[in-house]
Amino acid sequence: MTTETITIPADVASHVLFHYGHRGIPASDWTQSLITLIDRADMIHRAKLAAAFPEYGAAVLLAKYDEDGIAHLQAIARGHGTTGPLGCTRCGNTDGPFTHTGLCEDCADGRDAETELLSALEDGGHLDDNARRLLDAYAALVLKHAGASQ
Repeated sequence: MTTETITIPADVASHVLFHYGHRGIPASDWTQSLITLIDRADMIHRAKLAAAFPEYGAAVLLAKYDEDGIAHLQAIARGHGTTGPLGCTRCGNTDGPFTHTGLCEDCADGRDAETELLSALEDGGHLDDNARRLLDAYAALVLKHAGASQ
């Protein structure tokens, strides 16, 4: 067993993201085959491949088995570092959990409330029983952004 930390380069993160259907960079045919092989291998062969190709092995394992793995690979691919905690792409919060878009739950909830409210208003101003919740969430979002900009 090793205690060595593997650093995943941005290009490797982008290749693995592309493999899993996220915005990334396609790898060469050979590397695409390697990623697919690591992805499809049983545990014994996956460990052997990860030992031979540690960056790709770590990236595939992160994408497949870590709840925040895709968000972490997206942060690496964007150049937000290869180590350290994930942070929200909007507020920088490192507590998590994070959505697949890289937002913390607070920012994602605010964005959802804003989107829901705007959608309801665009549909002729027709608000259902959630009107108070939507308006409160949107007001909290506006106040949060106002406080952050001061």
